[in-house]
Amino acid sequence: VGGHPVRLPDWDAVRTFIAGKASEMGARYFIRQNVPELDELGLERELPEGAKMTVWNRDTEGAGKARAAEADFGIVVADYAAAYTGTIAVLSDKDKGRSVSLLPTVLIAIIPADRLKTRLGEIVPAFDRAPLGGLPAGIHFISGPSRSSDIENALTIGVHGPGIVYALIVG
Repeated sequence: VGGHPVRLPDWDAVRTFIAGKASEMGARYFIRQNVPELDELGLERELPEGAKMTVWNRDTEGAGKARAAEADFGIVVADYAAAYTGTIAVLSDKDKGRSVSLLPTVLIAIIPADRLKTRLGEIVPAFDRAPLGGLPAGIHFISGPSRSSDIENALTIGVHGPGIVYALIVG
């Protein structure tokens, strides 16, 4: 649905892929979720010299949206994904701000293979089973770059959100 899926064998390959894309695209500013998987990835060591990585709600000091808006790459770990629709589900909370996936020019969504389901109908029941007050601040379903057409039906891609989306299926 307009994104670029890539199957990678392990997290080392994820780090190499992101560093390679960053170099290829001349990216300098990055923002990522504040999650253990990305802490362990150690991506900061592989980025081009002079690149700046911001970690949501750890390095942003209340300026998370501004940091996300100026970022070349936003990096998230998907909570779920649905193969039939090419949809990535990202839950938001204090460490996983939705701006990380919405505002940068490029979205890198890392999908652990065990979180990949066949269809949305396999994902939604998990939210129904959540205890009262146990739902996240937001549930965001991402299906590639936005597509908008004005009154003359001129298709424009990436008007809202990232114009380029990479879905990295790992494992």
